[in-house]
Amino acid sequence: MNKNETLHDFDILLADTHVGNWSKSLRIAKSVYKNIEDAQYILMPFMYTYLEESVRSMTTEYGALNGSEKSSKRIGGGLVDLAISESDDSEQQKLLRSIKQQYFRRFDGLMGGGNRNNVDHGVVPANDWSNEEFQKLVHDVAALTPYTDF
Repeated sequence: MNKNETLHDFDILLADTHVGNWSKSLRIAKSVYKNIEDAQYILMPFMYTYLEESVRSMTTEYGALNGSEKSSKRIGGGLVDLAISESDDSEQQKLLRSIKQQYFRRFDGLMGGGNRNNVDHGVVPANDWSNEEFQKLVHDVAALTPYTDF
């Protein structure tokens, strides 16, 4: 992938996102990526958060906590499993299994930024997150857009 393809993937995300919750952040992320070299160092955690929100939008657990309910929503691989179990679409299930296998593994220092747990839990320092891993992440999140329900 190249930078222009990733910018196109950002456009796909922007066309399908929840306007009030995510469009401003995605526009800023796209601008940062477009204009700042090595932007993956600051954008990777954001994209993993957006990945998880995209998966959550496919489930019965989508929506903000209202303050009176317990904060027991699933996260990570458990959330992906929920999305798979609630889907009737075999292509969606296949894509979600691929997402889970790629991004929701146990910590693995050899995976650099290609693993959500490495990035979001500080196991692998930002210097080990590559632009190629970031581009693939954005592309894979964009591939989920036909199934998201923002």
